[in-house]
Amino acid sequence: MSVTKSRIQLQLEAIKSFWNEFKRVKRGVAGLIIICIFTLLAIIGPYITPYDPLYPKITEYPAGPAPIASELAQPYLHKLLPGGDALSENMRAVSDYKISSYETFQNWSKRVTGQNIEVAYTPNEGYHNDGAIKITYTSATAQPNPTSVSLTYNFKYPFKNPPGRGGFQLHISYKVDGNFTTESTVTIELFIKRIQGSEPLPNYYWRFTTIEDGTVVYIYPIYSDIPLSVNKPLNWTHKWLRSTGLWRIAPEYTALPWEKVFPTAGDYAFEVKLTFEDKAQSAKTMTVYLDNLDILIYGQVFGIFGSDGQKGTPRDMLSNLIYGARLSVFLGLSAAAISVTIGLFVGLLSGYFGGILDEVLMRITDILMCLPGLPLILVLIAVLGRSIVTLLILLSFLSWMGFAREIRSLTLSIRERAFVEAAKAAGASGVYIVTHHILPNVISLVYLSLALSVPGVVLSEAALSWLGLYDPKVVSWGRVLSEFTNSGVASTTGFQNYWWWVILPGAMISLLTISFILLGYSLDEILNPRLRMRR
Repeated sequence: MSVTKSRIQLQLEAIKSFWNEFKRVKRGVAGLIIICIFTLLAIIGPYITPYDPLYPKITEYPAGPAPIASELAQPYLHKLLPGGDALSENMRAVSDYKISSYETFQNWSKRVTGQNIEVAYTPNEGYHNDGAIKITYTSATAQPNPTSVSLTYNFKYPFKNPPGRGGFQLHISYKVDGNFTTESTVTIELFIKRIQGSEPLPNYYWRFTTIEDGTVVYIYPIYSDIPLSVNKPLNWTHKWLRSTGLWRIAPEYTALPWEKVFPTAGDYAFEVKLTFEDKAQSAKTMTVYLDNLDILIYGQVFGIFGSDGQKGTPRDMLSNLIYGARLSVFLGLSAAAISVTIGLFVGLLSGYFGGILDEVLMRITDILMCLPGLPLILVLIAVLGRSIVTLLILLSFLSWMGFAREIRSLTLSIRERAFVEAAKAAGASGVYIVTHHILPNVISLVYLSLALSVPGVVLSEAALSWLGLYDPKVVSWGRVLSEFTNSGVASTTGFQNYWWWVILPGAMISLLTISFILLGYSLDEILNPRLRMRR
């Protein structure tokens, strides 16, 4: 027990002595701090990023998921620059779009044109049975047609600038009950009104109608088109009305309709109008339930680092960077550890035992060193498929040869020393000599090679991902750069509109590689006897 305790004390003293030496090398400390930050981000990444790194969507809407931001939304930093306070941000116009309480229902003003319409709040209806607006129409044989009711929600658009490239989306859920015929219909129209704003922009009354093209719902502001018309009972139905993806739009509205709808700050109103018509003038009752009435407005800025330019599903750049750190740290450390382990094993066996084993191992090493690395990796990935496991195996098993030769040459020198000969004379086995006498004398080279191998792996992964050989299920910094290159945005817009998409992942790659280089050279300065004597 005392012997074991003494050994532990010696190890602790050695670690303490090494740490005291390491603290004096400032660049090594800086590199270690950066590595620790990246490692911490890799570990806690899923807990601090609210969005999926590949397919980020707002999934709470019954009509299906919505994007999280505009394409190429600017970093929040831009709002701190001169004139940046005018930039718009993401906002949800309706505070309680689920109509989950009577107080929320009271926020919608009602205007009825005609007779026999009742508007009420029902707490037991709704898409999730958590509240809805109930509109009941009872027709009469002599009642004039049509009859309508308008529900209006007032809200403020607080930004001087219009929304970003994502525009805005209107959402509505409705359920229709009653006795319908082809002559009995209920028509639902959506409006956005500008009721107060700075001159000289006029107030207006903008109607939106929808057309179905497969599964895509388009929006276009044309007064003459037919709005959504229902002539049969419907269970809960959900619709998006989008200001992007325009189709068959009138020529006067082809340019950025969201800039016409929300040109600047002001008071606006969201109106839902239902028109009931019974041409047969027969006594019947029709009931419409409304829920999930909302306007999702996409701003010009989003998050700390903005969003990328992915069509349809822009991604949060902060999530991209953090999840990219997970991959780079994991792949760099894993591949470096595997390649260094293989090189150490081959070098020790070849250097100590020599003979035919040395000849075979070194010829295999020479053959692998002569193979062109990048073309070989490209071919193997094309054959084996794009995955992290494939990339890890290739980068690990094609980068150990140089280190194996270094360990072999050092082992050839150490095995001729007196303490190794004394161990042989004492009857120690070859395995014992290698593990207890040679390995401790080469372990400093292992630490140094491990630290200096990580940057090569990180850069190799980034280069391969930039060439399009990334795992489609994983986000990496190289993939972000590849998607930027393929987007063609650099040729269509100015650098100030996309700099975060290319500068930030490149900076992260550089910072991580530099940190390991600083750590590696600091270890070399401490563990290399010649450099230590110079200090």
